[in-house]
Amino acid sequence: MFHTQALSHLPNILKLNLSENFLNGTLSEHAGALWQLESLNLDINNLTALCPAVRSWTKLKVFTISDNSLTGLPLEASNWEEVQVVNLKNNKVTDIGTLPQFWTKLERLFLGMNLVSAVPFEIGQCTQLTELDLSK
Repeated sequence: MFHTQALSHLPNILKLNLSENFLNGTLSEHAGALWQLESLNLDINNLTALCPAVRSWTKLKVFTISDNSLTGLPLEASNWEEVQVVNLKNNKVTDIGTLPQFWTKLERLFLGMNLVSAVPFEIGQCTQLTELDLSK
């Protein structure tokens, strides 16, 4: 099992895979220390929320958190201006709000198997988007 406090000692990590690590609840604020992060895999845990410290992930390009219990993303995810892939598949997400308008480099968005009832208008501003999954 991974202790998230160790994250504060890894500020130069570019790629991190924490899938299947029994993480639960809200992602630790220690994750904010990963300001160089470009790719993060949090698949197959039991995370319900992300902490506001995710605002420091300004270099993030790939974010995947499928198969969790996430209900949404914090507004601080608007700082992910470099993000190209966001995978929220198989969670409890109801809405991603206006976040896509900030993700101008977004190419692939996976929202399938969630509780999303409508495609956000802001998706239309993602001119780089080539793949959108809204499967039930």
